[in-house]
Amino acid sequence: MVSNMSDKEKPIIALAAGGTGGHIFPAVALARELEKRGYRPILFTDKRYLSYGVQKYNLENEILPLSHFSSNIFGKIKGALQLGISFLKALYLLKKYNIKCVVGFGGYPSFPTMMAAQLLGIKNAIHEQNSIIGRANKKLCEKTSAIAVSYQNTSGIPNKYKNKIYHTGNPIRPEIQALKMLPYPDFTDHSKLHILITGGSQGAKIFSKIIPQSIKLLPIEFRRRVRIDQQCRQNDFEVVKRMYTELDVDAELSAFFSDMPNRLASAHLVICRSGASSLSEAAGAGRPTIMVPLPTSKDNHQYYNATAFEELGAGIVMVQDSFTPENLAFKLENFFRAPTLLLDYAKNAHASGIIDADKKLADLVRDLLQGDNLTYLS
Repeated sequence: MVSNMSDKEKPIIALAAGGTGGHIFPAVALARELEKRGYRPILFTDKRYLSYGVQKYNLENEILPLSHFSSNIFGKIKGALQLGISFLKALYLLKKYNIKCVVGFGGYPSFPTMMAAQLLGIKNAIHEQNSIIGRANKKLCEKTSAIAVSYQNTSGIPNKYKNKIYHTGNPIRPEIQALKMLPYPDFTDHSKLHILITGGSQGAKIFSKIIPQSIKLLPIEFRRRVRIDQQCRQNDFEVVKRMYTELDVDAELSAFFSDMPNRLASAHLVICRSGASSLSEAAGAGRPTIMVPLPTSKDNHQYYNATAFEELGAGIVMVQDSFTPENLAFKLENFFRAPTLLLDYAKNAHASGIIDADKKLADLVRDLLQGDNLTYLS
């Protein structure tokens, strides 16, 4: 462990992550663990970074101009130019700070930073949050020292790189880690069912449409026992709020919950997309989920994330075509009629949750810096 060093003496670690929650939150979790160990992390990201409420951690950051590629020809040309500029800026910054190690978490700004690190011969590792490796990370496999994965059986990694795999899990925020120590909230024949609905960084207009309609279909005695915390788009607020008011349902809506750990702690059930961070945090907290994979996710990775979670008995997959008011109401009514069902899902989610992924990744950084054998590779 590194300690008792001035800022100038601390080894500087670059964490490259695209500005979406699924990439940013794991990078922030690792950054905080690295800080505890006496390292100086710097986040290489894009302008979307500050939209996730992480500025409270006061992390050093460098903003790269690359955030996304548009599908039209002009967007592709613009994206290619931004990629080149980001690569050159990353080269400059890695030299300027004398970066000792780079960990890439995916997303557009991660790729040029990792390419620059590999060109400069800087020790580096990639972290794959999803159950199927992303295209950018797959291209980086050859010259990276380690491939850290969230899922034990991450698919898509070429066989010749299997010896680089290091199973860490997906880093989650310390506030979420702490929830693993709390018991699952009591849910009996008379208590309210607290449902937390998160749309993820994509937003989830379909949740705003389907979920209030499903609550309306519940028998009145069950509907009165529902408590809703729902993340939804600002444009949907008035319509959704009016529906819940007409149904006399206790509901709170927000575009972004800054107190997510507290809401997750009191929730009996989470309804969400199946991005890696959403599922890792639900598992870390030991909360059952109803997962609606985003059908347009690259390589359909959200579907594979969700099915892996379902196979553990930790949640239920509802593909978007079958996510109807009738189907959701049926599942919710089952939970009211058999409360122990939720407890079984919660136990399985709790057992599957990995809450020390940030420490395992920090150990990997340490081993890379020291040139040690990577003892957790499998």
